[in-house]
Amino acid sequence: MSEPLPYVAIIDDSPSQLHCIEVILEKNCNVITFKHVDDFLSHEDLDTYDLIITDYIMPDKNGMFVLEACKNYKTPIIVMTGCDDLEVEKKCLLAGAIDFIRKPFSPETFRHRILLNLTFIEQKNQIIDAQEHLIANEKMAALGQLAAGVAHEVNNPMGYIKTNMNAFSKNLDKLASCFNDIEETLGYNDVDENEMLLKRLKEVYKIQFLLEDFKEIIDESDEGIKRVTDIVKDLKYYAYNQEDKFTSHDIVYVIKSALNLANSEIKHKANVILDTTESCYIDCIPNQLSQVLINLLVNACHAIENFGEIHITQTCTDTLCKIEVTDNGCGIDLDIQEQIFNPFFTTKPIGKGTGLGMAISKTIIEHHLGKITLSSKKGAGTTIKIELPLSH
Repeated sequence: MSEPLPYVAIIDDSPSQLHCIEVILEKNCNVITFKHVDDFLSHEDLDTYDLIITDYIMPDKNGMFVLEACKNYKTPIIVMTGCDDLEVEKKCLLAGAIDFIRKPFSPETFRHRILLNLTFIEQKNQIIDAQEHLIANEKMAALGQLAAGVAHEVNNPMGYIKTNMNAFSKNLDKLASCFNDIEETLGYNDVDENEMLLKRLKEVYKIQFLLEDFKEIIDESDEGIKRVTDIVKDLKYYAYNQEDKFTSHDIVYVIKSALNLANSEIKHKANVILDTTESCYIDCIPNQLSQVLINLLVNACHAIENFGEIHITQTCTDTLCKIEVTDNGCGIDLDIQEQIFNPFFTTKPIGKGTGLGMAISKTIIEHHLGKITLSSKKGAGTTIKIELPLSH
């Protein structure tokens, strides 16, 4: 079974040029032609194309307009032009074009260049797919590692909510019995006797205690429900496989969400000191950053032998968000620190780590146009520093 032909959109105001390109590529591509930029942009989903080729000089809107209009789409763009100004080429490439083809061109050279670009695009997409698959697998592996602790975190509040509901039910039975006794006895006595009887019933059924107990039960159950709700929300936030699109999110919330999910791992190993700004919005894929932070927190716990301390600081400048995760664990030997971000390298015992966590964390941070660095001293703990741009 032959591979499906790639879909290529051509935008050029010259009908003869469109026909020429269509003939050149028709054996190797599904070619869709547009004489006007607006006709092309009105297409329902521009991501359906494997490649877009646009002329630079057109009467309505030029190639730079196409580059700007398509910047939120994944489809690569090639610009072609008869203009010999090197600044135009530089401007288009800086704006995101993957290639710049000058007219006139020979049909064979043009076909070869387009097919070569399509090959590169396919290979790049395969690498991206494999990378995303690897990130998703590592995320699920981390979730599996935390699963027992998360289940315990959910079972605890659910346990005392169940206990509280049983107590609530018994208290309601006592109140019902009290009201039955009141109905049966009141009305047959004078006012003074009724008051004495009511006082006695309150003492017998401990009405004041029941009312206070009701409030305590409700408050405690509300807290348990909130804990379960927060864990479920953070799990959904972490596990949800969002599209690879950057949106503005509060990094402080991402940090607290990661802490909440890793709490079952942390609470038996370290006190956490959290020092953050009130909020800090950055362009990011939040569940990927949560994955990085959970990995760093779990690593910090594994580095602490008995019970220690993890210090998380987050600050913002006008352009950057900075995060530091510091532990007072065993530290890392100087001669292996450079290998920490290498795939499959791990300092953990066999069976405790995949060796992919830090490599994937580095990949995610670099995908966010950020930087991650490590500083450590054997026996004196480790600090991981992350710098992320506020905006892309």
